Amino acid sequence: MIFKVLLIVTASALLAGCPALLKLSLKNETENEIHLYSIYSGGVLTTIKPGETGSIPYTYDCLKVGIEDSIVEYKEIVTTSSLIRENGIFSTKIDVVINKDKIVFLKEKDDGKTVILDPKCD
Repeated sequence: MIFKVLLIVTASALLAGCPALLKLSLKNETENEIHLYSIYSGGVLTTIKPGETGSIPYTYDCLKVGIEDSIVEYKEIVTTSSLIRENGIFSTKIDVVINKDKIVFLKEKDDGKTVILDPKCD
């Protein structure tokens, strides 16, 4: 009986499929703090200091970023296999960089190419 339970638990853990959580790993390459806002409540989710990296859960919505005195909403990220990095058994992440020119871009995992996000949110 215990063998059957262990077999079911092991098989469940090894099943391929959507991860339970997708995170955005955001690196701040600006000279100022950046603030990431909730699209729904408008409240600050996190603040990332210059040169640091922060992480937030990604809900497949627009990315709302405050840099200096402006707030920009970037178009939702189209997740492709070249962008997603495995971060654990049930979580994955996408690396996002905000540079000194206030351009938000994604880093691909295989060859390091970048994808610039469109600063419009529909």
